[in-house]
Order: sequence, then C-alpha cells, then structure tokens
Amino acid sequence: MLKNVGIRGRMILLTLLPTLTVSALLGFYFISMRFSDLDRNLYIRGEAVTTELVAASEYGLYFDSKIILQNVTDNILSYPDVRMAAIYDTNGDLLTFTGKIPQVNPDFFKENSDLMSKKIFMQEGHKNIQFLAPVISRTVNPKEKSVDKLYTEKDQRIGWVVITLSRENTIMNQYQAIIATLLIVLIGLTVSILFGLRLSGDLINPLFDIINAVKRIKEGALDTKLDGNPPGELKNLEEGVNSMALSLNNAHQEMTRNIKQATRELRHTLNTIERQNIQLDQARKEAIEASEIKSKFLANMSHEIRTPMNGVLGFLDLLAKSNLSPLQREYLETIILSSNNLLSIINDILDFSKIESGNLILEYQPFDLREEITNCMMLFKPKIIEQQIDFGVLLDPQLPQMVMGDALRFCQILTNLVGNALKFTEQGSVCVNVELKATHQHQVEIYIKVEDTGIGLSQAQIDKLFHAFTQADLSTSRKYGGTGLGLTISKTLIEKMHGEIKVKSELDHGACFSFNVFFDKVSAPTIKETKPISVKKLIVYSQSQYAGEMFLAHISLLDIEFIYCDSETTLIDTVVEQDDVDIVLIYNTLPDMQKLKQSLIIDLQSFTQADIFLIANMPLNELFDYTRQLGLKNCLNYPYKLNKLASFLESSLELSETKEVATIDDIPNLQAEKSILIVDDNPINLKLLHILLETKGYSPVDAFSAKEALSLIEKQNFIMVLTDVHMPEMDGVELCHALRQVDRYRDVPIIAVTADVVEGQGESLLKEGFDAIQIKPIDDTALSELLIHYLGNSDIPIQVGNAINDQYAQMNQDQQITDEIIQNNDAGESKKYIDIELASSLAGGNIAFAKEMLSAFMSSLSDAIKEIITAYENNEGKHLRDLVHKLHGGASYCGVPVLKNKLANLEKALQHNNYTIDAIVLEKYEQFITVCDKTIYAYHQYNQ
Repeated sequence: MLKNVGIRGRMILLTLLPTLTVSALLGFYFISMRFSDLDRNLYIRGEAVTTELVAASEYGLYFDSKIILQNVTDNILSYPDVRMAAIYDTNGDLLTFTGKIPQVNPDFFKENSDLMSKKIFMQEGHKNIQFLAPVISRTVNPKEKSVDKLYTEKDQRIGWVVITLSRENTIMNQYQAIIATLLIVLIGLTVSILFGLRLSGDLINPLFDIINAVKRIKEGALDTKLDGNPPGELKNLEEGVNSMALSLNNAHQEMTRNIKQATRELRHTLNTIERQNIQLDQARKEAIEASEIKSKFLANMSHEIRTPMNGVLGFLDLLAKSNLSPLQREYLETIILSSNNLLSIINDILDFSKIESGNLILEYQPFDLREEITNCMMLFKPKIIEQQIDFGVLLDPQLPQMVMGDALRFCQILTNLVGNALKFTEQGSVCVNVELKATHQHQVEIYIKVEDTGIGLSQAQIDKLFHAFTQADLSTSRKYGGTGLGLTISKTLIEKMHGEIKVKSELDHGACFSFNVFFDKVSAPTIKETKPISVKKLIVYSQSQYAGEMFLAHISLLDIEFIYCDSETTLIDTVVEQDDVDIVLIYNTLPDMQKLKQSLIIDLQSFTQADIFLIANMPLNELFDYTRQLGLKNCLNYPYKLNKLASFLESSLELSETKEVATIDDIPNLQAEKSILIVDDNPINLKLLHILLETKGYSPVDAFSAKEALSLIEKQNFIMVLTDVHMPEMDGVELCHALRQVDRYRDVPIIAVTADVVEGQGESLLKEGFDAIQIKPIDDTALSELLIHYLGNSDIPIQVGNAINDQYAQMNQDQQITDEIIQNNDAGESKKYIDIELASSLAGGNIAFAKEMLSAFMSSLSDAIKEIITAYENNEGKHLRDLVHKLHGGASYCGVPVLKNKLANLEKALQHNNYTIDAIVLEKYEQFITVCDKTIYAYHQYNQ
C-alpha cells in the first residue's frame, strides 16, 4: 500500500504516526481514569446518602411515625442526583417515599428476610443506580416504658430504606472528558502536521528539483544545471547531478560528430550498393527472360511433338481394337511401347519445367493400389521378354486395395525406377518389393524397393545422381540413353508425397532404390472377390527366383493347392506320386529355353493325364510355335496380370496365327467397358432402366441417391451416366457438377432423365453440364437412339432442343387426351386410367414386367397420397413438390397416363409459383385427388 506513497507523504506519516499513537494512548488512559473516578464518586455518594437515610429513619420506624419518615425522605431528595427516597417496613411494605414511584422487586425483601447486618445493596440500571439497606435497631427499645426492659438482648431489623440516584450528571461529565481529550489530541496532531510540512518542505523541495533535473536530462536537455542551496547531503547530490549532465553533454556532442561521419560513409556505400543492385536486377531480368524463352521453347516443342504423337497413339489404339494375328499384335505392341517411351520423354521435360516453376500439383483421387502397380509393370513386358531376365513383383498381402492419392504420379515414380533397373541390367534379375510399412489414423505408409543385379553405381555417381540432366555415364558415346530427368522428377514427386528416396549400390554389384510414400485411407473400400476357378491342384516346376516367388503368391491368392518342384528329378517323382493333379505347370523364365527339353515333356506326358501348361518370357508368336512343338496344352507369356492367369488356367490353347486367344493380355474387358450408371430415387424407374439397358448388352449399375453415385464412381469407371434431376439431399444438377470435377468424367455423357422439363428448362439444364435431356418415360426406341449416338458409331447428331420441344409437345397432346378422358364418363373409362399396353411398350414389350411395375406402383400409391395430403395441409410447398415429383417419376412408366399428366400439371403449377400453394395449385391438387380415386377404382376393376 505504501509503494505508491511519495517521499513527502512518507515524511508526513513519519512525523504524524508517533504523535497520533501517543495522543491516542494518553487520551484513552485519561478517559478511562475519568470514567472510573466519576462512577466511583457516584457510588460513594449513594452509599453516604443511604447511610444517612438509615440513621434518620430509625426513630420514625420505631415510633411508626409516617410524618417523621416523610420529612426524612423529603430532606434526602434535596441531595444532588437523588431522584427518589423510600422507606419500607420490615416485611417490605412501602411506608412513605419522595420523588419517583419506587420500583423494587418484592422478592428482594423475601430473599433477605433474615438479614441482620448493615449491608447496602446496589442495583445498577442504564440511567439510575438504586441503593437498598436494612434499618437495624441495636441496644435500646424506645417503646418500652419499663427501665428494666429498655435494653434488648439482640439487634433487630425494623425496616428498609431505598434511594435512587441518577447517572445523567455522571454521563454528562464523561462526555465532557471525551471532548476535552479529543481537543487535546487534535491540537497535538495539528502541531505535528505543521512541523512535518515545514520539515518536508526543507528536505523534499530540493530533492524534487534534483528529480526534475534528472528527468530533463533523460529527455535530452543535457544543458540542465541545478543552482539551489539545499541543506546537508543534498548539496553533494546536486553537485553530482550537475557533473553527470556535463559529462553526458560532452559525450552527446562527440557521438553526434561520429554519427555525421558514419552517415557520410554509409551514404557513399549505399550509392555503391544501389549501382550494384541495378546491375543485378538487369541480370535477373535477363535470366528470367531466358528462362521464359526456355519454357516457351519447351512448351512449343512438346506441343509440336505431342500433337502428331497423339494422332499416332490414337490410330494405334484403334488398330489394337481390330482383328489382328498374334504376330501383328506383337509388332503393334512394340510400336505402341516405343511411342509411349517417346511421349514419356516429352512428359519428363514438361514435368521438369513444372517443377522448376513450382506448378506441379498432385491430384487426390481414389485408386486401386495393386491394380496400378500391376499395370505399371505390364508396360515393361516387351523389355522383360527381350532381355530374358528374372523379373518379379512381390506384393505384401496386407496392402490396402484402395487408397487416396495421385495414381499417375505414383506410377511415374515406379516406371522411372523399374525402367532404370531394366535398362542397366542386361542379365540377372530385377525385383520390385512393395510392403505396407505402417498404418496411421488416416494414412498408410507404403514402402517400395526396386533391386537389380545390373552395373551398379559408384559413390561419386550416387552423390550426383539426382541432379537434373545428370547420368552415371556422361561420355559422348553413352551406351544407355535417357534425358537424365527421371530420377530428379521421381525424387521431387516422392517428397511431395511426404516420402524419401534412398540408394544403395556398389559398382558392378547392382543397385537398390527404395522409397516410401504416404496415401490417405479410403473409407469402406470395396473388396474385389476373386471368381473361384475349377482348378484345385497344381504341380509347379520353376527354377527362377523372383518370378517363381511371384507366381506362387498369385496361386495362393487364387486359393489353389500346389506342389513346388525346383528340379526335373523332383518334378518327375512328384508327377508319378500325385494322380489327382489338374495341371502340371512349367514356369520357365530362364534365358536358355533349350533347357526345357523334349524328353522332359515326353516323360511328363507318359506319367500323367493332367494338362501340361507352359509360362515363359518369350514373344507370343514364338511361344505358340514352341508350345506346338512340345505338344503342350496351353501357354502364357510372362509377365501377366492375375485375372489373365486365372483365365489361362481354365482355358485350352488355340494355336492360330489369325485368331486372338484368351491368354493375350490386350483383350479389353468388354463388360467393364459397357458399365452405365443409373441414378434415381424411385426404385420403379431404376428397375425399368436397368432391364432396358441389360437387354441391349450393357452392364447397368444402380444408385438410389447422388451420394451413392459419387461413391460408385470412385470404385468403377462408367461410359455413361443417366440421372434423375430432382432427388433428396443432393439433386441431379449437383451430381453433374461433382462428376465434371473428376477428370475422367469430364467427357463422359451425362444424361438428365426427368419428368418435369418445361419450355426453356432444357436449355438451362444443358448449361449446367448435361449432354442431353430425356423426358420420362423413356421408351425403348428413345433409349436406343440415345445409346447409338453417344456410345455407338453413328454420326447422326441428336438435336437436343428439338427433341425436348417434341417431347414437350407430346406432353401437351397427352394432356389434351387426359382432359377428354376425364370429361368422358362412359363404361370404358377404367381402360383409360389403367393402360397395360402403354406400360408394356414402355417396358420394351415385356408384359410380365409391365404388370409387375404397375402392381408395385399401385401398392405404394396409397402411402404416397397420404404423404402428399399431409404436406398440402401443412402448407409445405417445397416438400409437396418433391413428393409429387417422385410419384410422377413412378407414374411415367406404369401405364397410368391420366394420373401421370395430373401429377405433371400439379408439379408444374408448384414450380411456376415458387412452391406457393395458391388458387391454381389448389385446382390442380383437387384434380389430382379426383384422378387418384378413379385410378385406384380402375385398378380394382382391371384386376377383376
């Protein structure tokens, strides 16, 4: 609390506190003594007056003279502070009193009835003190006339006297004592304060002058000087401050001179630096301009090269889909591979340009990890066959199937590393090992190791390996080609995937490149089930290391029992012992195919009835000839895909040079290429479109909501999307926008299938990203035209606007027919409300399915009407419109034309009025309810 008190306040407190303490103690002592004296004097005076009254009243009591007693009490009342005097007899009865009416407790006399001593009792009150004393008669009895009996033998009490004294004068004197004491204390404090102020003024004022002088010096007034005459030590302090100010002033002047000198030198330096900055800026601009010129050159050159390359690859792709002989397909694959290699070089240059400019951005899409790795490895199939090396891809069984990341860039890393391993390994082996290193909360860490037995690297080569345009062999006559960008790009991509790449190698002892990358987990990934095959048991003969290990892993995934043999002797012995084997599979990836001798095949054929298959890393046409010469059942060239291996094990060899066989990897998956996604929240609409597409040879996939559709596109590719427009939570327009954000669905046809397209709305849907709009119901002919235009080879364009207008005109025509039906109440009315022929035509002529759809629709109609009535009564226009739209979609395919058109009218009215229920909507709603009742009645009539 005293921290904020200044020196002046502290000195005043130092002077005032002792005086105040002493004065308070003395005043308290004086007041206490004065109070005690006043009370004691009052007690003494009361006892004296009481004693006097006892003596004066003794005679009156002896003679029982109230006159005498009254005079006595009257005289006593004249004493100071006496307010009442009273005399009682020996029993406590009042004889006389003067002054106030006596207030004596009757029990007092009873309690002291035996008292025979002259004791004075005192009873204190707030304002009064009451004294009580007995009157004792000793020795003489005045009432006795006989001289013999004049003296008594003992004392006797003859009465009581009571006196009341007032305390008012005493209290008044006490107050006077307090006032006097306070006045004395105040006078003392005043004197102390005056003395303290005088003393503080003599000491504090010079000190404040010194403090203010120090503040001025602090603020920069270094010429400040004190010229006062303070007492004692303050004079020394003043002289010290003056000396300090003088020293600071001299130092400041010296510093100012130095600053001016330094400023002149700095200005000269800055001028020099500015000239150098101008030169550096000019050089920087020239470097940027040169970099821009280089980037433009790379972009232009890559564009000029990519343009014809895209044409070449496009026509090669078309050629691959034609009917080719195995030899022709082998040549075609070589051309495609070379073209892709050239394209990869161009892509490397572009990627390096993006890396230099910081524009390389990774995509974030779900992909099948195992499938992407396998597809990457298949790119090197011709190289593996050409070099005749032991090549294997060993996948960890714990690898997740689906992950989130950039599949293209991941494959680019694998392609660079595996391509380098094959490039620098002329003989020996190359092994790719993929493991699940760690699983985190939202991510998985994948570890990949590419190991080869090639030429290896020295430490000096490893140190500069990841520099751009740098290769291990920099001589002009390099044996191995390449741009020197692959490893630089791979390292950057790995780091962008939060991983790290490492190299271990010795010259002439191969190399091992390892790296780790992180991918996000995919929630609830779809697990692909392997189709069971009829082959149950194999005998496998292999002398290769990595390729054989990979093959055995594939056999385990197919859940096939196998017996492994690593020598011809073991193979023959096992074939002889095992008579329940389905296939004897010879896995030969050795460079010298002559090691597989004709005698071994003859021995096998003589000891077993099982089929003998051959897997070898040979060109397909050569492998066919070799297999024919050996008389084997089937063959497959290595490497291969797992699904092709399953097909190979269940197929028989068709050795024809003009007919492609099922074992060739380049046959497309026609079923996958014909998948069409159907999105509709109405199960009836969904089922009809599903059946119509199935009858046309397509593979429809159903989704009951837009969210389910988005989940499906992450797991499967579709060649077309048919979607309803109005759906709960996420409508068709939002789904279309989401699909267009996915790269592979930017060019996929997305068709809006809706029942509420009115004039002008079709164009707005086309602007939202739809390729076409089809009005429900879609009949078989309309669907065929749609599929032919977008998926077939027809060049006939579809005039979308005219098609919508035609369908709208048809809707108006249907409305007119409906109005005529409602006005016509003849006996055949039920046939118009339920039109099974119309339903059959909508179902592609399938009358059974048409009846099934009609039954399902009528079963759900009552519940749908209740929901619509509830929404109407609650004035929920938006919800009412959604319910009407959903029922309208179902009615479009079920042969209820009148109800369908009334639903269309009600939906149109709600939409045009911004979902407000007004008179127009009320009219359409009442018509809808009426038609519902008649449709239900007509359906009952139809069933009878």
